[in-house]
Amino acid sequence: MRQVAPIATDHLLLNLAQADDIAAVGSKAFNLGRLERLQVPTPGGMVIPDTAFQAHLARAGVVDRIAHFLDRLPGLSLSDLEAEAGAIRGCISATCLDSALSEALAG
Repeated sequence: MRQVAPIATDHLLLNLAQADDIAAVGSKAFNLGRLERLQVPTPGGMVIPDTAFQAHLARAGVVDRIAHFLDRLPGLSLSDLEAEAGAIRGCISATCLDSALSEALAG
């Protein structure tokens, strides 16, 4: 198995108020962060930025699986597409978190 460096410990988690880059955190977190910055009551929360999530997927080998899937995409039947998408979803769900990310989430 290919060795991937552990996830860098900076910017693993952001407070909602820090979620000010839609490309980095997604639209839901961005909009919740915008509401928080406007001092509108919002549920408390943290955001895992896309860079940390992508590093997690790369470390777990899921990025390679997705790339292989995308290479084969034009030739797949609908049932094969659904099966492969389900398998990738399962791979993502089954990955173990990097210890730095796990510790950051534990607080």
